[in-house]
Amino acid sequence: MTMMNGNNEDYEYVSPESQYEGINLRKQKIVDAQYIDTEVFTGNPYIEALPFPKLSTEEISIAYNSVPKLPPYDKFMEMPQFKKKMYLDQLGSIRIALPFHKDLEEKFYRTLTESYSMRRECRVTAAAEVEGKPYEITTGLCADHPGEAVTGFSMLGVTGTGKSTAMGKTLDHVPQLIRHHFGERTVIQIVYLVINCEGCRNFSALYQNIGRQIDSALNNGNDCYEQAVKREKTLGQKSMKIRELIRNFNIGILILDEIQNIDLTSTNENSIEAILTINNDSHVGIGVLGTEEAFEAIFSRERVARRLSDYIGAGRYCESWNTCSKIVNSLFSACTLFETPIVPDDEIIRAFRDESGGVISYIVKLFSEVVKSYFSKKNRPEINADFIHKTAVTKMKIIHDIKKKQKSYDGAGITHNSLIKKMNNYDYDSAKRQEDDAFILDDSSGNVLPAIPEHSGKNTDTNSPKPPKRKKKSNPVNKTIDEMLQSIEERN
Repeated sequence: MTMMNGNNEDYEYVSPESQYEGINLRKQKIVDAQYIDTEVFTGNPYIEALPFPKLSTEEISIAYNSVPKLPPYDKFMEMPQFKKKMYLDQLGSIRIALPFHKDLEEKFYRTLTESYSMRRECRVTAAAEVEGKPYEITTGLCADHPGEAVTGFSMLGVTGTGKSTAMGKTLDHVPQLIRHHFGERTVIQIVYLVINCEGCRNFSALYQNIGRQIDSALNNGNDCYEQAVKREKTLGQKSMKIRELIRNFNIGILILDEIQNIDLTSTNENSIEAILTINNDSHVGIGVLGTEEAFEAIFSRERVARRLSDYIGAGRYCESWNTCSKIVNSLFSACTLFETPIVPDDEIIRAFRDESGGVISYIVKLFSEVVKSYFSKKNRPEINADFIHKTAVTKMKIIHDIKKKQKSYDGAGITHNSLIKKMNNYDYDSAKRQEDDAFILDDSSGNVLPAIPEHSGKNTDTNSPKPPKRKKKSNPVNKTIDEMLQSIEERN
């Protein structure tokens, strides 16, 4: 099927399954456009060149699970010590699909489609550099109605919940730069830029970082656009240069990681207000990743909250006994190094949960240390709750001490403090979806992990924390921020 874009230039449709087929988008970030029929955004090549989000259980499982190839016990035991150590070190690289990943897929795609649907092609004459070669820009994307906000997303959770890892997994199946070929005309579309905000309290550094990421996306071996931003003398001029580059390269979304490191409370040009102004003027999408400090600042100001209101509670799963049980079972199932497969009981699961707070990075780290400690001993110990606690004290003492101070049981799971509880439950509908969404765990290479035992996810020990029973509540979307926070406190 052939479709016309706004300039009466043809482009052909392919099936969603064959779009960018055979291209490893994790490694090859620059591709020639392949278009799929969205039906909703027909004729908009900037949207129809984007892959659909991965929303099915199978798609999420394949995209977000990653398990290193491990040898069987017999072969492992025959290896020299240095090879054993190399394999044991690989255990820390295990990645597991989590309940909020589907939410991220949906909201990332929605932000992109809203950004590209609220802009129109405008004539531009500019010299550029792409892959180190001269390139002439003749058109760019301008905001249809400057001042209207493109709603972005905020993915917030305590440190270690897997926010940056999840964002990276999402971007692994999205091209960063798409080349559109319309007759004699070639148009460059940068779909996303990821900007780490550490060390960017001063926005001069933040803007230069954006310029650096543009150079990276364009595969420029030099620092052409970083230097272009640096040459501008004032913050206002640097901001204008960023808007110009967003227009010229048709940038879809700016993803700001570690957002808590910038000023989220004031309204000066060295604060989040400057990013919102860029969002208003250019209609570029904004996505932010951050911790509980960012949550408190973002959702205490209506203007900021409204522009980042597609909320993803990345730490919600940490309160779930079922999720922790699935994670721990999956880790033991994936580890082929044991002579006899280990099926963790509730005491083992509780030990992992006590020591990690349910946080994925700490669970995986502790599991890795447990296996290393097990194989380091001549007389193999029993892997039980006591062994896990002792390993945490000796190998992860700082995290152990922090979690010991934070931990408290309320019959519904582990809760740290009122702010984190509000953050995890801020969007009730999103939290409920995370509870309802099942996810299976298999290796992205195609090796399906062994099935989780029947008892897994069920709390057979009456002393173990049980997941909360929830009553259905009305959607609080139209409430004010204070009302929403108050309703959350009442629910909990």
